[in-house]
Amino acid sequence: MRILYAGQSLAEPGGGGELSALAMLRKLAAYHDVRVVGAASEDSRKSSCKEIDVFNYALPAAEGVFLQSGHTAREARFREIICDHLSRFKPQLVLLQQPGFLLPDDLDKDTRLIMFIRSPLCFGCWDPNPVRWRRAVLSALTYSRFRKFRPLLRRADLIVSNSNYMRDELLRKRHLNSVNIPPLIEANEAAGQATPSSREYITLVGLDPWKGGGLALKLAGAMPQRKFLFVTGNRANSRLLAQAGRLDNIELAGWTDDMSEHYLRTRLIIMPSQWSEPFGRVAVEAGRFQIPTIATATGGLPEAIGNGGILLPCEARKSDWVGAIEDMDDEAKYSNLASQAAEHARQFRPERILEKFDSVMCESLGISLFEDADGFRARAE
Repeated sequence: MRILYAGQSLAEPGGGGELSALAMLRKLAAYHDVRVVGAASEDSRKSSCKEIDVFNYALPAAEGVFLQSGHTAREARFREIICDHLSRFKPQLVLLQQPGFLLPDDLDKDTRLIMFIRSPLCFGCWDPNPVRWRRAVLSALTYSRFRKFRPLLRRADLIVSNSNYMRDELLRKRHLNSVNIPPLIEANEAAGQATPSSREYITLVGLDPWKGGGLALKLAGAMPQRKFLFVTGNRANSRLLAQAGRLDNIELAGWTDDMSEHYLRTRLIIMPSQWSEPFGRVAVEAGRFQIPTIATATGGLPEAIGNGGILLPCEARKSDWVGAIEDMDDEAKYSNLASQAAEHARQFRPERILEKFDSVMCESLGISLFEDADGFRARAE
């Protein structure tokens, strides 16, 4: 089968959405002819998987407070590019992830379309900005984006969300039916290499206000005897970066698509998110390294963490977080939560996600994507 994927360049992943897409496409490429069309900062044929035919295109950035005009120009240009590949490649299946954009008539009637919604921000579904007045100001622009994508969403043969939270909110807010298929997070052989003595850091991934970077800085300031590791991410806030640089107990690390080195040094993950995270990929990855997580009980984070950590209310104060971190000094409690984190992470092992994806495709579209689907099912038990 010929499969065309269009979305953010997988050579320049902006976060977990692109990493999950790349993992899935690698699996599909073992059975199908897969082509990737990516929105990038430069034209290139960069690829981390030789089995996938990759085309990256430089597109205008959507920047500023009011992003509507930027999104419109970016999506219009990307649509032209995708349509060119549709006419030349003639895919039987199209996988679309933001910023991919088409009109329903761009697709042949026999072409199947799957749209992935991995965040409220995708396709203008709704604005999750944690600042209420900004959310209110931008709500009209957000809805206008959703109205633009609504015909395409209706054309989709399948809409995939990445958590029960996202599935339920898409139905409640936008009357969209979707199937929850959690992100495909590839297994990591380094997960068994950590030793207790090497684990001394309290780690935050994503130093920005939405992910609670401000609260994380307050925690580091209140606990100078503890070592903190801040993996800044692609959208790090410059003000928070400057503040972090002034604290001696914070180590800063840049974006990476392989967190193994950091997890091997991490004793505890903190996720003080101020917005409703659609999922919590970091908690699952850390769970495979037997690392518990302390997080805000919001969005899809409880699903990703399970019993492998501590969930605090959104209104929790700095003192509540300090208390939760200090509770982890109880080795019996820490060991129990670490074991629970590893057990919960097993629910998201790759073969289980692939089996679910294949089952959904068979039931919804009558297509089996993996020739050894029975093998996936056996390993998923």
